[in-house]
Amino acid sequence: MPEATAFLNVVLSLGLLLSLAVSVVSLVRSGRSQKREVSFGTEHARKEDLRRIDEDLKSIKAGVVRREEVSHLSGEIESVKTDVLRTREHMLSEGRERAKNLYAQIGNLRNEVKVDFVGVHDRINAVLAAVSELRGEFKGGHHD
Repeated sequence: MPEATAFLNVVLSLGLLLSLAVSVVSLVRSGRSQKREVSFGTEHARKEDLRRIDEDLKSIKAGVVRREEVSHLSGEIESVKTDVLRTREHMLSEGRERAKNLYAQIGNLRNEVKVDFVGVHDRINAVLAAVSELRGEFKGGHHD
């Protein structure tokens, strides 16, 4: 049963990682850039505008990092998925081997029981034969 628990833990971990990756991907995709109007005028940028632009640039860079993280997480998920499949196949193979060994042991036990029954029957027959001989001797002794 420990193998089943380990397998369940791996499957749950895989589900958690997959859920996390889907959430990150949906966050990245929902933050797509918006169209902005650009005007070429003689207006100078204010300090507030420059700060806002700097913050926008930082968030764009953070978005690039998130995409790299998503790509890395996707790789991790694929690795976990491959490990889960390998573990599952290994567990199935071991289960088949154990079942084969158990069936062989059951067959051996059946053969031993048959041999024991034959031995018991032989002993019973020998005892019955001895009892019959004694009974014959006993009956024969009364007639004489």
